[in-house]
This record gives sequence, structure tokens and C-alpha cells, in this order.
Amino acid sequence: MVLHHQGESQINVHVHDILKPHPVKQGCYCSSCSDVLLSFSFIYTSENLLLSVFVVLSVIPVKVEVEEGATSVTLPFKTTKNLSGEIQVIWERYEPFQKAHVFTNGQNQYEEQHEVYRGRTVMNEDLLKTGDLSLTLEYPTDADSGEYKCLVWRKGTFIRKKTVKLKVKGPGSNRGHQDQKLLH
Repeated sequence: MVLHHQGESQINVHVHDILKPHPVKQGCYCSSCSDVLLSFSFIYTSENLLLSVFVVLSVIPVKVEVEEGATSVTLPFKTTKNLSGEIQVIWERYEPFQKAHVFTNGQNQYEEQHEVYRGRTVMNEDLLKTGDLSLTLEYPTDADSGEYKCLVWRKGTFIRKKTVKLKVKGPGSNRGHQDQKLLH
């Protein structure tokens, strides 16, 4: 993006390859990344401050769809390799709030996850080395549909977050977790 000042009240903004006009929001430009939205706001004053730029970074949730009856679905999250220190990774579901998976200090903490996810979630064994924090959910049902967040903490400090919207679709999608338990 290039800014040019012309005269007392005109500022020309040239947006190049990395930023494109948002398809819905006028005056908003977004990056070409599929999961990041950058918004810019320009304010001109004639005093000491020539231009103030506000940049708002919004992460657009990844959408994952799977047919009911599939053996598994992966909620993707790839981040920096070689995460070090005391790392805690928590996959949570919202509405209703449920912990889907907890990984702390190199160990899965199955006792901390909600009962509907016990025996149904798997994470990469080398997740701290590879940076692949994806969660695999086995035997997904319509009741698993919803918004999931992966929160990453280092020594009690929040360092990363990913939001994934899961939609389980197909016939019999109203069975829920009660019938799912019969599969095990």
C-alpha cells in the first residue's frame, strides 16, 4: 500500500497486490490470505499529525464440513515449529462450552476433556516440534457441529489462537452424542 499526500486535504491511497477491496465492506481492504482480514482506517488532520492509520486484524474462522458417518474429521491448526517451554494447548467448543482436548507439558490430559469427547480426539504426537496443533475428532455427528477454538499458552501467557467452525451434515444428522456412544 502506498500513501500520497496532495495539498491540504487530499490523500491518495494506492492498494497493490497484497491488499484488495473487501467484497462486502466498502472502504475496507483485506489481505489475500484466506483466514486474515486487515482493515484500514485513515484520518487526516492539518496540524502536526498528518495521518493516523488504524489497522485491525481479524481472523476469519476456518470452515470445515464433513458428512455424518465419516470415521474422522480434522480441525486444522498449523503454527510455528519447535514450540518451546511449558506449552499448554486447549481445544474448546463454544455453545455449549466443552473442553474437547487438553495437552499440557508434553502430555494429553484426557481427564480434563468433556465426556462427549473422551476416546474420540487425537493430536499429533510431535506437535511441539512440528507446530501441527490440529485436532482429529473421530465419529463426528451433527451434535459436534459448532465453533471450536484452539488456545495456546506458554507458562500461563496466551500466545496463539485458532478458530474453526465445524459442520457435520448428512442424513441422520439429528442423532447427537447419545447414539454416537453406541459406536464404541
